[in-house]
Amino acid sequence: MRILPLVAAAVLMAAPMAAQAAVVSFDGLPGANGSVFATYSEDGFTVSKTAGDAFVGQLYGNPLPSIFAGPYYGSASTSLQITAGGQTFSFQSWDFGANGGPANYSISGFLNNVNIFSSGGALSQGAIQTLLSGTNLVFDRLTFDLTSSGTSMNFDNFAGTISAVPEPATWAMMIIGFGAVGSMVRTSRRRNVFNAA
Repeated sequence: MRILPLVAAAVLMAAPMAAQAAVVSFDGLPGANGSVFATYSEDGFTVSKTAGDAFVGQLYGNPLPSIFAGPYYGSASTSLQITAGGQTFSFQSWDFGANGGPANYSISGFLNNVNIFSSGGALSQGAIQTLLSGTNLVFDRLTFDLTSSGTSMNFDNFAGTISAVPEPATWAMMIIGFGAVGSMVRTSRRRNVFNAA
């Protein structure tokens, strides 16, 4: 039974890859405090400003640095988008802080351009808090719409898990493995037909 080892190899290659959990802590965020924030990538995730004003926060975070925005530094609202290089992902938590007054947030989760999740709330003035996602859904894009009624607000420590996707080399090995199994099955059938005749 030479087919059995090939089937076992193909099944192992087709097994799901381990998902990648990560926290976007902005540790490598470049720029001085108050520099304009546009986009930042860390551990497979990309955070981009899509509307309003956002800035590099080198003086406040959980721990430093963070992204901040607010009326004292430009517009009262900012929108951030999170993606994972075209892969799907879940999210577990994020940190949000309101300074000098309350701040509101609205989160929308999208999969294939369909809004499948919405959540929102408000924080009173105080230290940065960790807010849980409350969902087990997977997305290919998340948006955070943040509005401050005080002086500013901070966004930090987005925690998520990128879904497991086999790499191209793994796909190639799987295709070769399944092709070899098919070839062995055809060869075995031919031998059985000739032996029966």
